[in-house]
Order: sequence, then C-alpha cells, then structure tokens
Amino acid sequence: DHADVATSLDNIATVLRAQGKYDEALQQFTLSLEMRKRMYGAGVHANVVRSLNNIANVLREQSKYGEALQQHTL
Repeated sequence: DHADVATSLDNIATVLRAQGKYDEALQQFTLSLEMRKRMYGAGVHANVVRSLNNIANVLREQSKYGEALQQHTL
C-alpha cells in the first residue's frame, strides 16, 4: 500500500466517473478507500474522508441518496 497508488486509483475512478461508468468508478474509489484505511486507520483522516466523499458523489449521481449519505457517516 502506498499513498501514490491510492491517489492513482482515485484518478482512474475520476475519469471513469466522467465517462458515466459509475460501477467501475465505484470499484476504483472503493479500492482506494480500503488502501487508505489500511494506511491511516478507519478514523478521521483527510485522505480517508476524501475517499468516502468520492464514493458518495458517485452514489449521488446514481440517485442512491441513502447510500450516499451513509458514506458521510464514519
């Protein structure tokens, strides 16, 4: 696990999201989140929160508002 790898996964997911490939974007954002949790713990860390926010944004774009809201609850 490395911070740069997690960032690269986020970048890939961002492109997929822009292309409307939401399921693939979620997979990449989730991999990034899991990696960041292993590196920083599951608590409040800026990079973990950033990953949760990215996931929530994709879910919101899919009109999955309840699931999106859950991402903002640690």
